[in-house]
Amino acid sequence: MPNVPPQDMTSYGAPPNYGAYTSDYVPDYPQIVMMKESIELRKVHTRKFLQEFCEITFDSQVQVSTAGVKMQEVGRDLAAPNPQHMPEYWLDINPPRKFQAGTAVTTDAFYHGMSEAKLRRNTMAPLIADQEWCEQFIIGTALTPAGFYNADLTPPPVGANVFTSAHLHYLTFAAGGILLPEVSSYAKWHISHHGYNGASVVCFVNSATAVLFEQEYGVMGADAYETLPMIQSLISYGFQPGTPLSGVPTLLTDWVPIGYALYLALGEEKPMVWKPENRPETIDVLMFQDVPIPNSQYHWWGTATRYGAPTIVSPGQGVAVQLDADEAEDAYVAPTGILDIAV
Repeated sequence: MPNVPPQDMTSYGAPPNYGAYTSDYVPDYPQIVMMKESIELRKVHTRKFLQEFCEITFDSQVQVSTAGVKMQEVGRDLAAPNPQHMPEYWLDINPPRKFQAGTAVTTDAFYHGMSEAKLRRNTMAPLIADQEWCEQFIIGTALTPAGFYNADLTPPPVGANVFTSAHLHYLTFAAGGILLPEVSSYAKWHISHHGYNGASVVCFVNSATAVLFEQEYGVMGADAYETLPMIQSLISYGFQPGTPLSGVPTLLTDWVPIGYALYLALGEEKPMVWKPENRPETIDVLMFQDVPIPNSQYHWWGTATRYGAPTIVSPGQGVAVQLDADEAEDAYVAPTGILDIAV
């Protein structure tokens, strides 16, 4: 069926020339222009999402403190305490990686029933993919045993907590894949010992993992989070509220593999930094680049480019948990398939 627009008339008595029309008689060119104008709004949304987890840095290294400072009794002679220092080590920031998303509408698809809604979805697809990629990259990095405390680093003393040896923040539980309340209690306690506010700890799990918990313990409504601005902010980015566990708000995202849980203290310092290409404009997804069309096969074709990579810089601020170990003492096994992030 030919793509024929309705014959409304201009003031000159001739039908207006809008160019091609969709199957529901909406001009496609204004639709594409409107979608491109909304890119800036989408970029702001993605930037705010990144800022929940990351600071932006163009540096190649960052200093991480490895010791605290203790008060010392010096007697009544006003003598100075023994000099103390804050040993730090240099942490290499992961270099930015380049990803691209593309979208296209073929001429045949357009002239055989491309509706306005389908055109909009195709035009916005790279921007939606961009935020999904950011979410996947952040969670994948946090679940990989390379950034939180592991056997390589002794944490600094915090309050009355003195850590005499290196310890792991990559933990295992023989929980059969179910997120038991004691798992959340332990992870919250673990993070709190490093000086972070336990009330700021959030748990991220796969929706299937949440279902196993809810079958065992019941469901609590999402209205439990109505008074928590930080949680409402995360929900606005697409995370789904789940049943709180031992007072820890739980958010569902299928970027966390089944059988794992991720705990992060958010709302204070950021647990990660984000390294874009060394140009300020690469903090956001770049504007669409219209690809020259060599022939009439494509009605429209465009790409969007993203540079970036997260690095964990606060090693005490998170805990990654494997829930399906044979024994709770088994070594943590990193999930596979999340952007193939190297250990």
